[in-house]
Amino acid sequence: MQGYRKDIDGLRAFAILAVVLFHTFPKGLRGGFVGVDVFFVISGYLIAGIIDREIQAQRFSIRHFYARRIRRIFPALLVVLTFVLLIGAWVLLPGEYRQLGLHVAAGVGFVENIILWQEAGYFDGVSEEKLLLHLWSLAVEEQFYLVFPMLLVGLHRGAWKVPNIVLLLAVLSFSLGLKSLTDDPSGAFFLPQNRIWELLFGAWIALWEGSRRFFRQRFVSEGLSIVGVFLLMGSMVLIRREMGFPGVAAIPPVLGTGLLILTGPQTFLHRRLLSSRPFVGLGLISYPLYLWHWVLLALGHLLAPALPATGRLALIALSFVLAVLTTRYVEQPIRFGSPPKLRLQSLCAFMLVMGILGLGVYGAEGIPRRFKDPRQQMATHLPSGHKEADAACVGPLLGLDFCRTIGGEIPEVALIGDSHSLHLVEGLKDAGLNFLLLGRGGCPPFRDAGLGGGQCPMGALNPAYDEVLRHPEIKTVIIAGRFGLYWNGQIPVENRKSQALDFPLLGPSGGNNPTVFAAQAEATIKALVANGKRIVFVLDVPELGFDPHQCLRRPDGLSRSKDLC
Repeated sequence: MQGYRKDIDGLRAFAILAVVLFHTFPKGLRGGFVGVDVFFVISGYLIAGIIDREIQAQRFSIRHFYARRIRRIFPALLVVLTFVLLIGAWVLLPGEYRQLGLHVAAGVGFVENIILWQEAGYFDGVSEEKLLLHLWSLAVEEQFYLVFPMLLVGLHRGAWKVPNIVLLLAVLSFSLGLKSLTDDPSGAFFLPQNRIWELLFGAWIALWEGSRRFFRQRFVSEGLSIVGVFLLMGSMVLIRREMGFPGVAAIPPVLGTGLLILTGPQTFLHRRLLSSRPFVGLGLISYPLYLWHWVLLALGHLLAPALPATGRLALIALSFVLAVLTTRYVEQPIRFGSPPKLRLQSLCAFMLVMGILGLGVYGAEGIPRRFKDPRQQMATHLPSGHKEADAACVGPLLGLDFCRTIGGEIPEVALIGDSHSLHLVEGLKDAGLNFLLLGRGGCPPFRDAGLGGGQCPMGALNPAYDEVLRHPEIKTVIIAGRFGLYWNGQIPVENRKSQALDFPLLGPSGGNNPTVFAAQAEATIKALVANGKRIVFVLDVPELGFDPHQCLRRPDGLSRSKDLC
């Protein structure tokens, strides 16, 4: 591995532009989210190269490694976390501020990906309003670097061919991710064991000795650099979230990034494009720009859901300014100033304080005392979810979200559905029924059915029906869910049909949503009736088409949705 390469910073610029454009105009550059995968490969390549060189020179120190990571990551992150806590205290309703407090604490602990996995998917409409959503990728990286340095040290001490083991681990992680796409799509996206193959691929490039010979041939490097650019550009334009991401769809951007790393820095593309001053300059501010741009866009969406393109562009321009200022006046003085020991201790202390503040906001229910209007204070106490959704599923029911027997050991009734079915639980309790609760959020409650867009694999609720059929004592089966979504395949975003999220209903015979709905509902009911079950089919409550929280007035006259309320 060579020393500093300007083209790597240029590749960072390529990645951050893709991410920013995707977040600003998601209907424009639909695959721009692969920029994060580019960052993962670059990070694995650079860090593995540094560690490997230091191990070879017998001067690697785990303490110094983490000290460098702290000086690199903490300064800009602390500034952004401080900003969101302060601005949140001014503009967020109690429930929103409470959630932000949890996410601040998760950002401090680098477990934001775990929190998001438990809450919702990356592409959900509600996720647009999570100010720290983007910290999931930072969490995956830091979780990887908790283990990888010591792994590399151990491999060097043993009689192992280090690149081969790293590549094998990458293949294992990729395989786990493929399996999770079926079993747990959100986990496939957020959890480290399913994403670190991209970091490991970058590490393998840094460790692979053979790359220094073959890829230095002029004809080979020029040709493969063009292939790498086409793979990246094609991924950003053609990949869709509906394809199931990551997984096989993540291979082109990861491979393209690897080719551009391997063929640099002397090809025409590297010298004229990636090593150009604009690209290198943008790459140098890519980290603070990544932190700032989403925070501003999410705030804009919270306060003005119908923000026009000019407004979004203004927020992006502001994020560029803040990124430059953060780099110049925060990152550089702290990383390269003196004394280093004092800087390190101060950064850790400030980060600890930030985590405590976040937990304090969360524990204080978003501090509703900030508001005099009782309607604003009420926003803390509006119910969300149900405690029964936390019930653990084991054995053949492991793929479900909630599995619980309520009221007695021998259930007479089974309630099968998605998260919307949970609103029936209290009524069944009040009726004194012994019932079995089985379900999975975001999944149509039929046999052999699923939901596209990476939301729910086909047949996800089959284990629930298998369980019911195994128990003759269950005489009645209640089927409930968000049937409006499954029938028309759309969730309107802020009551604007043109921005609806599309979710095709999946079934064995195919067809449009109403066709699949009718076929799978009929097949499910017939199978239950044939086994002597009585069926109760409960329609969902009518949907407003917008979040009623929007109608609560914000502080200082800030209001979101006058057109709706």
